[in-house]
Amino acid sequence: MTAWHHFVYRDVERALELIAGVRPSLANNGDAILLNAFIARRQGRWEEAITGMHRALSRDARNQVLLGALLDSNYWLRRYREVEQIFDRLIELAPDKPSLKAYKASVALEEKADLAGYRTLMEELPPSSRNSLWIASLRFRNAVLAREWRAAEKIVSDSPYGELYFCFSPYSWANSLVPCGCHEIWLAALQRGWPTMEARFESARDQLRQKAEAQPDDAGLISVLGLIDAALGRKQKAIQEARQATEMLPISKDAVEGPPLVSKLALVYAWTGEPDLAFQELKISVKMPAGLHYGELKLDPAWDPIRTDPRFEKMLAELAPRD
Repeated sequence: MTAWHHFVYRDVERALELIAGVRPSLANNGDAILLNAFIARRQGRWEEAITGMHRALSRDARNQVLLGALLDSNYWLRRYREVEQIFDRLIELAPDKPSLKAYKASVALEEKADLAGYRTLMEELPPSSRNSLWIASLRFRNAVLAREWRAAEKIVSDSPYGELYFCFSPYSWANSLVPCGCHEIWLAALQRGWPTMEARFESARDQLRQKAEAQPDDAGLISVLGLIDAALGRKQKAIQEARQATEMLPISKDAVEGPPLVSKLALVYAWTGEPDLAFQELKISVKMPAGLHYGELKLDPAWDPIRTDPRFEKMLAELAPRD
């Protein structure tokens, strides 16, 4: 198995062992440089990771994969100007990809809670793009952020897919593909507080449970299961699942996928009547790379259970744009 495979499957220690065995003549190999940068990022050595990505990019300035990796890194560090500049380069390299302009508009959403332009560009995408699995998932998320419940319901009902990504951020690698029925549970909870346990909701929740059991190493799925159980009023089970996810993939082990799990744990605490614990986790999320952004915290109705708490305004102020 190659170093790349070990990295993809999060076996960072083994990937490092393989890299250490690479011949000195390959020390400046572009793939080795990039892999080292990816590993540094997973380990929370962000500046080293970005330096390595720039070094790899200097050897291949038009490499869109490299540019995407650098974009993700700056996004997770909340360096929005750098993200916009990289988007401009990607748009120049791929002018036939209209979705790139829509993705660029997401910067204003996360930095300033400006949702309108992002939604407009998303809805103007050609049907082949707008109805793709990933874009449909983001359109659902955007409708929720705008509290346009009927639009969100229509996106789910019109989707040809049995599953959609449960998105909290367009660039989070912790977004999980879950049954559409779980999105319906979430919508019902956001609108009415606690959804009635209809047979279809029980079925959707059970589908997600089975999927999580079939993929026991997927912390993201377990975390979403915790959110769904929180929405259904199953407090102890929800907290247990959300905690389990953060223990499976702590920030100390994975600085990219660990922080979103902490954010979801905070949300579970918020929905289960544990505001002190929710703010304890939120405090971590707003200070960490790959944590929450201002726009999602400001707009997402999922945070309504603790929105009137003075501590929530303090969290928002820490993320608010400075200029």
